[in-house]
Amino acid sequence: MNKPQQFLKELDKKLWTAADKLRSNLDAAVYKHAVLGLIFLKYVSDAFDIRQQEVESLRRDKTDDYYLDPADYDGDEDTAKIVSTFHAWKRTSSPRPLGGEGQGEGEVGYEDIPGFCKSATLDEIAEHGYVLTPGRYIGAEEVEDDGVPFADKMATLTTELADQFAESAKLEKAICQNMKALGFELPVGGKK
Repeated sequence: MNKPQQFLKELDKKLWTAADKLRSNLDAAVYKHAVLGLIFLKYVSDAFDIRQQEVESLRRDKTDDYYLDPADYDGDEDTAKIVSTFHAWKRTSSPRPLGGEGQGEGEVGYEDIPGFCKSATLDEIAEHGYVLTPGRYIGAEEVEDDGVPFADKMATLTTELADQFAESAKLEKAICQNMKALGFELPVGGKK
């Protein structure tokens, strides 16, 4: 028997011995409820670990929908921001023990940040038909006004779009001519 198997066998024996001591004089009918709960908890924990490993491997696979390009985020910094925001929210949304008011020293209180986080009330969720799509609540990050009037900005963008359409048409025509020269004429409208 190899070392890991021996360790698991000894651990199993110790756990059963501890369970027998904890059970003491409890009737098996009562004891089974606690044991079944623990077995279920172990199953859920193992299932979570397996799924977490699957998602972690998919997150690194460039061809998968779960892929996260490391260039798009700073993992440690982003994680720290999310964790600290959660803890700030938890401190403000949890009941306080007697005498324990507010935040601890150096702790920052929670506040909604458009485009990042929002603590929605049950009434707000009900107004949206209990749909939990984050964008309905979080909204978009506020963008600083660049001082350019909307009409001027739209005129510039429309001109840029028209230029890009013209360039696209030229490129499409050149590609069609090159394909025809190679003996592969493209059918009009994309169908033969």
